[in-house]
Order: sequence, then C-alpha cells, then structure tokens
Amino acid sequence: QAAAPQHHDARVGRRHGILARREPAADCSDRLAQCRDQLLAHGTRVVPSRQVMRRFRVVFSKGEAVRYISHLDLMRTWERTFRRARVRLAHTQGFNPRPRLIFAAPLPVGTTSQAEIVDVIVEDEVTAEGFRQQLRPALPPGIEVLEVSDVDLDAPQIMANVLSSDYLADVEEMVDQAGIEAFLASAAVPYERKRKGHTK
Repeated sequence: QAAAPQHHDARVGRRHGILARREPAADCSDRLAQCRDQLLAHGTRVVPSRQVMRRFRVVFSKGEAVRYISHLDLMRTWERTFRRARVRLAHTQGFNPRPRLIFAAPLPVGTTSQAEIVDVIVEDEVTAEGFRQQLRPALPPGIEVLEVSDVDLDAPQIMANVLSSDYLADVEEMVDQAGIEAFLASAAVPYERKRKGHTK
C-alpha cells in the first residue's frame, strides 16, 4: 500500500504544534478568571500600585493676550503648560492616548473670562496648593490660575455642574435705559451674519 503524501504529514504536524502552543494560554486564562471571580466576590478593586491618581478642579482666567485663540488651541496651550511644569498627567487608554483634561464649556473666540474651569487628572500625590505652585511659573501670558481644589475621581463630569454663565458686554455707543429694557423683553433678536461671502 502506498504511503500517505509527505505534505499531509507536515500539515498535521503543524496543526498539532499550534494546539500544543495554545494549551498554556488556555490554562492561564482559567487561572486569571478564577482570580478575578475571587476578587469580585470580596468586593476588591485592583489598582496598579505605580498609579496614584488625583483629580484637581482648576479655575482660571482667559485674558486679553489669549482672547482670540480657539477652544482647541486653548486645550493645546494647557497641554504644553503641563509639559513645561513637568506635571504627570493621566492619559486615556487605547491606540491614541490623550491627556485626561475635561473643560466645563467652550468659550467663544474673542471673549475674555474670569471663571473658566478645567478638571485635570494627574498621576501624582501632590496637594492642590502644590499643584498650583507647580503650574504658576509655566503659565503663558493671558492665563492665570485663580483656584485649585481637590475633586473625587468618581464625581460627575464638570459639564454637568455648569448651570449658567454671566456675560458682561461693553457697548461703544450710548444706549438709554428704555432701549435696554426693550431689548431684554424681546422674544427674539434677529441679526445678520456674514461668512464666506454669504449673509444669513
């Protein structure tokens, strides 16, 4: 009787070799699953010992020097500021990690502010006051840190805590009180906006 083709034996050998290499991985998965179940049964939360995370709420001002930068540019400015200050920022997970910065609300371009808010998550045991002192020499012109406070890591996002904003507008021409009251009492205020040669 003729012997089986040589290529068939080689293919079977490779297939058995793959199964043999996968067996230890299956055993490891079983052991990891058992450890996970035991930890969950005891209510244990596992956090890597090398990561000590803190969350700070930073209230800052946006002055004349930076009033015309966009919200995206403001985010990049803060990222550079933290790098200059050597702050150990926490990052998101995944293929494109990003610093864990949460801003309260975008500010319109051309507007200054005395109450901008950003939550910063760091991997450090620094205190709120120490964090503020660390930032101070790295801040660019036009941005000033007014307050830094501790926030629980599991607290709601800052966007959910902003209920309203107060705006102060400087008027170049004199407007009488009756005109102001009529403006505030109006149900709608139409205006024209010009963009890319079109008026809306």
